[in-house]
Amino acid sequence: MLFRFVIENALDKIETLTGFYYEPNETAINLGFEKKVEVGLSAQEVQKIQPEVVAKAPVSDEYLTLKYDRLIPLIVEAIKELRHEIENLKMPK
Repeated sequence: MLFRFVIENALDKIETLTGFYYEPNETAINLGFEKKVEVGLSAQEVQKIQPEVVAKAPVSDEYLTLKYDRLIPLIVEAIKELRHEIENLKMPK
């Protein structure tokens, strides 16, 4: 049986996340990652709000990786929440 639940409080969840710039560390470089500035999110922060988006890294279980494409549903629901808030503000009182 397929269960579908709308992601609630998506905007609140997104507000807990911090986007940042980073450069791969020496371990990542040794694994073949290019040393250049990247953008990302903390897997530990994402794990708290959307654990199904986080997976163990293929190189080692001690590292986590994000499936960024699986964040899209959260972002869509957050946009809809914002739209709803904007529409409520536009309504004449």
